[in-house]
Parts: sequence; C-alpha cells; structure tokens
Amino acid sequence: MGDASLIEPPIMEITSAFFYTLAGHEIPWVQRIISITFWMLGGLALFDLGKTISNKFGALISIVYYFFLPFSIITSRYMMPDPMMAACTVLAIWTLVRWEKQRTMRWAVAAGLVTGYALLVKSVAGFILLPAFALFTLQVLPIKSLLKDKQVWTIIGLTALPSLIFYIYGIFILGTLASQFQNRFFLNLLVDPAHYLRWLNVINNKLEIGIVIIALTSLTLIKEKKYQYLLLGWWIGFVIYGLVFPYHIWTHDYYHMPLVPIVALSLSPLGGLVSKYLVDKEKTSKLNLALVLFSMLLYIVPNMWNTRVEFAREDFRQEGQNYQPIANALAGYQDEKIISLSGDYGLRLEYFTQLKVASWPIQGDFRLGELSDRDFNFDRTWEETLDTYHFFIVLSQNELDRQPNLAAQLENYSVFYQGGGVIIYNLQQPVKTNFAPAELNSGFVTLFLNQAEVSRVS
Repeated sequence: MGDASLIEPPIMEITSAFFYTLAGHEIPWVQRIISITFWMLGGLALFDLGKTISNKFGALISIVYYFFLPFSIITSRYMMPDPMMAACTVLAIWTLVRWEKQRTMRWAVAAGLVTGYALLVKSVAGFILLPAFALFTLQVLPIKSLLKDKQVWTIIGLTALPSLIFYIYGIFILGTLASQFQNRFFLNLLVDPAHYLRWLNVINNKLEIGIVIIALTSLTLIKEKKYQYLLLGWWIGFVIYGLVFPYHIWTHDYYHMPLVPIVALSLSPLGGLVSKYLVDKEKTSKLNLALVLFSMLLYIVPNMWNTRVEFAREDFRQEGQNYQPIANALAGYQDEKIISLSGDYGLRLEYFTQLKVASWPIQGDFRLGELSDRDFNFDRTWEETLDTYHFFIVLSQNELDRQPNLAAQLENYSVFYQGGGVIIYNLQQPVKTNFAPAELNSGFVTLFLNQAEVSRVS
C-alpha cells in the first residue's frame, strides 16, 4: 500500500520531459517513438549479427521475425524501459562481436559503454548477457590471456560502473532502491511443475512455441563454434533470468521481450540453410524465389493485420474525460490524503486528475504476499488507513467484490460522491452522521469497472 519506489533510473521520463519542454506542452507519443527507435536500432544490429553468423538471407529471416511478430510490434511501443533494455541487449552482443573481430580499444570501450547502458536501463539485463559474454570470450581467448587482457577489463569496468554508481546512490544515499529486491525471488515456485507449464504457455502465446523450438534446434547449424557458444549463452542467460524472477516471468508478459531477439537471431542459421538450396544456386528458379517471398508474406501480412485489429479493439482517446468528474468532486480537497482500489494501482487516476493517490492492495498483491510468506493483517491495515486517509475511492467493483472485509468496512462510512461507476467514501464521516453524498448525472461514461488485474510494474 502506498507509492511505488524508484526501481530503475527514469531515463525515459527525463528524455520525454526534455521534449515536452522543447514543445511547450505534453506530447504523449514521444515515449512511444523513443521505444520504437531503440527497437529499430536493435533490429539493425540483429541484421548485422545474422550476416556474421549465417548470411544475408539468414539475417533477413531474423529481422522478419523480430519486426513482425505481433508481440514484438505491440511491446516495442510500450512507454516503459523494457523495449529499450531488450534492444540494448542486442546492441551489447553486436558491439562484443565487433570488438572480437577487430580487437581494438575503441570497440572495447563501445562494448563496455553499450552493455553498461543496457544494465543501467534495467539491471536484469545482466542475467541475460553475462552467460553469453562469458561463453563467447572463453571461446576466443584462453583463460590466462583473458585475465591479463586490458581490453577485457575495460569492457568489464565500463559495464559495471554506471549501475554501480546508480545503486550506491539509490540504496545508501537516497534509500529508495531497497524495495527493488522485495517480492522478486520465490524459490518455492521453482519446484512447482505448474510454474513451468505457465511459463511455456506464455512463450507459446507471445512468441509461438513451434518457432522457438525450431530456433533452438537451429543452433546446431552454426558453423563457427564461438558463435554457437555466444547464442547458447544468450539462451542460458534468458533461462537464468526467468528462474531468478519466477513469478514475474509468467505474470508479466513483457518480461519475454529479451527472448524475441534471441529467437530471431537463432533462426538465421536455418535461413542460411534454406538459401543454400533455394536462393543461392547458380540457376535459381523464379519459382523458388516466388515460394520464398510468398512464405515471408504469409507470415508478415496476417501478423500486421492481427496487430492492427488488436490496436483498434479499444480506443482510449476519450478516457481522460471519464476521470474529470472525480477531479471536480475533489476539487476542494487536493491537500487531503486519498487512497484508491483499482486494477491499475490508481495510475490512470493520478495521470488524468493530478491527484496524489495511494493504492489499496489488490488480488495480485495478496498472491505475492502468500508467496513471500507474509500475512496480510486486514484489521491493522484498515486502522492505519483510517488514521491516514480522508477519502477512499473505489474504481474497480470487481476488486471490491473479491474483498468482502473491505466492502463491509466501507459500508460504515458516508458516500461522498457516486457516479459513472465510481464511489468515493469519506473515511472521516461515519454513516451515522447522515452526510449527503454528492451525486453525479447518469450521463457520464462508466469507468472501466472490469479493469484487468495488473501486477506492479517493475
């Protein structure tokens, strides 16, 4: 309950605010453009890696999957650090390969800075990249040479430095990063077979399990052992990442974004094999080329159409108007403390009304508590709520129905405002005072009563 602490450095927010300042007003799509730009840069790096590991046609197969997978199209527009982090893992692998090819200090510095930035954006990138870096460098350098190599230590130092500075500042100076390590590690899930089935279901729904299996099998087609170990380490890194965050890996679909480039690049050797027999022959038939082109279009066009349908399914452009009555009702109480029950932790409410709102736990929080062996003491929490907050806003009737203890307690307090599917209780005014609630005309649009449960963005 309460405000979320800072978890990652607000790179996206600071960059967006800079552009807002230049424009003189808020531009909501700026963050989306930033995410897409990084995703595109990751695609360029992926194409070059595909050419290195396979050939141009294999690289083409990689970026077709990377760019036109529906999950990729949708999540690459997210206004959160994950698209940037996932794209930066590709850029980090690319700079490492370029360094190995040229063995110059310039590329060592580039590899260290790009990898360090990936970890700074979101520290979980370290779990994904470390095995790939380790297996690759151990293949190209003997262990004794590796330990003495100045360029290797340059990469390591520049990789660790940005995150080290951020965490020292956040934990020991600000003291706001300690919460990042709470509700993350649930070893009891690792011995539950159902956990792995849930994980595989997410992979199937988002990345198409058949293609994932083909991509993994395709590693056997890589000719150069160092690249085979590089990709194998990348796969291992993702598995470790999923094991470290077992709850989030199947409750937060965007945790699978880093798997998209891994699968995509793993497809390049198979694409190279296809080109060898169908495209790169001295006398390639027009029929072969037509079949290859048709196969690509058969993958691209339906995916683009299905993604368009997904985007068009809901229109949120008028959503702000739905929250305006709440802002009007509480216009004279901006300084009062407010708590809400909603499926999105009150994020939309804060954004559209500028009210500072704390959040009452939802079902996902109770599930996390159970996994962490932490009991939720309702009576104590309710007493703290009464002592702290003036208003309690119910935005999700579904969540309230799942918490009968909370519903029973709220009935003891006056309704300050009701309308549009929203109820605001005055916790400082028990029912016995016969306080008359503020009513709203029935013409307002109902507020997303059936908001899907979402776990706190990490």
